[in-house]
Amino acid sequence: MTQSADGHIVSVVIPTVNRGSLERTLEAVKAQSRPPDAVVVVEDTDRRGPSWARNEGIRRLFPLPVRAWSRYRMS
Repeated sequence: MTQSADGHIVSVVIPTVNRGSLERTLEAVKAQSRPPDAVVVVEDTDRRGPSWARNEGIRRLFPLPVRAWSRYRMS
């Protein structure tokens, strides 16, 4: 993954159960003024919930131990 000119990396995690609206969601992500460096779509087939899917996507993007994430706060 490369950093933008401002030094930030933008990643998007999309939790989904029904992919019916996925195309529309991806179009909205692409239409942002700053396109993401990475997009991860996590299909929650076991219906564990959006929190699980979000966390799984983050783990796949940044494979750090869960404790390490406590140092980083999403703003």
